[in-house]
Parts: sequence; structure tokens; C-alpha cells
Amino acid sequence: MTHSPASFPTNPFIPSLASIALETGRAEIVPQCIAIVGYAEQKSLSDAPSGHPSNSTKPDRVQPSSAKPSSAKQGTVHLVGAGSGDPELLTLKAYRVMQQADVVLYDSLVSEDILDMCNQRATKIFVGKRRNNHALPQQDINELLVTHAQAGKCVVRLKGGDPFIFGRGGEELQTVVSHGIYFESIPGITAASAAASSASIPLTHRDCAQSVKFITAYKKDGAANTAYQEMLDPTQTVVLYMGLHRLPELTQGLMEAGRAASTPFALISHASLPTQQVLIGTLGSIAELQQQANLPTPALLIMGDVVNLHQELSPYNLASIANKAAHAASNLANHQTAHPAASLAHPVTCLAQQPIVSSVVLNASMNDNTALVSV
Repeated sequence: MTHSPASFPTNPFIPSLASIALETGRAEIVPQCIAIVGYAEQKSLSDAPSGHPSNSTKPDRVQPSSAKPSSAKQGTVHLVGAGSGDPELLTLKAYRVMQQADVVLYDSLVSEDILDMCNQRATKIFVGKRRNNHALPQQDINELLVTHAQAGKCVVRLKGGDPFIFGRGGEELQTVVSHGIYFESIPGITAASAAASSASIPLTHRDCAQSVKFITAYKKDGAANTAYQEMLDPTQTVVLYMGLHRLPELTQGLMEAGRAASTPFALISHASLPTQQVLIGTLGSIAELQQQANLPTPALLIMGDVVNLHQELSPYNLASIANKAAHAASNLANHQTAHPAASLAHPVTCLAQQPIVSSVVLNASMNDNTALVSV
């Protein structure tokens, strides 16, 4: 008879399953045996009547799906991608695990809205990094993960974007497993996807971009990534992470390596957030335009012909329209605070007179190195 995972017996049978694995020379599948039993237990619990009203708007919380060691004293580590900052872009699985956390180690790119979605009783520890400003060295973060897991805690390592895309997630898990600790990895929406969607810049397009490349502007220990020869294919979209502070050097290096100065180039700041701004130019002009616009970090750089689609698509992007309305309302509120009498007398006029900085066209055409700043 063939058994499905949910039909396997529960914990008392773990020794039997493990013995079978060992006797057949398959010691490496012992953890999988434990995982199957754990899954069956979790499934039976989640299928049982919860006692909650059937019209509850919140999903039933289930235990994280990673296997746990048989020792009751051993905890687990859950590497969770928090996405780009918009709480509506967080995955349901990430939310469930965050609600079960005993300890949360979070980065600087994790928004307050998302941090508030964690278990309110959890201990929250800031371990964020910004350029030349690290709250804790990476080795100390690794040790915190191990220490809390060995104390029997459910440890959530909450990272902005996706932990496996320039997030050091692999390095942290190497430390975790070297101590025999079980883990779960939950992906998040990486900055490239969030920025491209919210800025109306498809990363691929059959007419102009048959591939996309993600590149970090810095290597380990802060060394600059100068592999410009890898970024010269005109049919490929290049997405540069952490490149804002190297923008003049990057653009100059790319042009010297042979990339055309007329290549469309976008800079997206605070992707997917209400404060998002987009600066559009060319490889030859973007550094000077950013010097004028001074968009803040965190920011992402996108290079390639797909950037040209921004002007065509953005006016119909509902997210852009909503953000522009929010900017306009904010400008009106600021004006009313500064000039209460005038605002009350002529509210519509006051709104119209306030420039929406995030949608100013600085030049006339793309051929003339246009810069467009927009949400």
C-alpha cells in the first residue's frame, strides 16, 4: 500500500522510519523522515476544527513547514524576505511565520509597517546595514541566529527584498546548518521586480530585451565591481543594486567599456513606497541629472531599451496615479499649514499652485537627455 505524506504515523514512529533509512544505507534521508512526520502532524492540526468563527477574515495560522529536530530544546531559523517595503507585497507564508516568531532580527530596509506585522510579543533586534554604517558585523549577526535557535526559539531573520539576491542569506544559512540547526527560507519580492513594476519598466520585452542581469555595484569587503564588460549587451536589461553612490564612476566605466552614451537609464528611489521617485535619462546624462535631483537611497538602477517604455506606460499605471494624488494631497496639507488663511479662502487654487516635484519634466525629449522625475 502506498502512503501519502499525510497518512504517515506521527512522532512515536520517527525511530522506525529512521531505522529503516539507516538499514538501507540511506542515512542522509533521516531529516526528510522527520520532516514528513512533522508535516503530517501540522496537516492534521490545521485540518482540525479551530474553534474560530467561520467568517473570520484572518487565515488560520499554521506552523512553519521546515523540519524541526527531535530535541525539544532546539529552535529553528526562518529566513524571510520582507520585499520592497509595501506590506501588501508580503507573502502570506512570510506573514504566518512572522506571527509565530519568538525573536526577529531585522534589517534597515524592513519598513515599520512590515515590522508591525510580526508577533507583538517577539523580541525585535535591529541588525541593519547601510553604506559604511553597520549596526552589527555580519559574524555577530550569524552568532545571534545560532544563539537564539539553540535556546529553543523560533528565530525569524527578516530581510528587505529577497534574502537570496544580494542579501547574504546563503552566508547566514551556512552558519546555521554548521551548528545542526534546521531552517526555512521564504522568498520575498526583490527590489528589481518591485521597482520595475511600480515604475512601469518591464525588465524583459520581446522587442528589445531577451534577458535580464542583476549586478551588485560592490563586491565583498566593499570592493567596487568593475566588471563592465559583462554589461555591454544591448539586448539585455541590466539592473544594478547598491549603485547610487557609485553612479558617476559606473556610468563613466560603462561608456569607456563601449556601452553607448544614449542607452536609456532609470533611477528608482524608494521603490513601491508612497515616497517613490523615478529619474529617467541616458547613460551619458543620468549622473548629472541625479546631481540636480538628489534622489535618496535606497535606490535601484535600470539600464536598457526597456526604460523607454516608462513614458508610454506610466500615465496609465494605477499605482503611479495614486501616488501622485498622495503627493498632491501632501503638498496641499503643507501649504495649508504654512498659509492657513489663503488655503481656506482658495483651497483648489492652492492645490494647483503647489508643484508635484515627483512629476517634473526637466528637459524636452529623450533624445535631448530628458530627465523625468515621477512616482
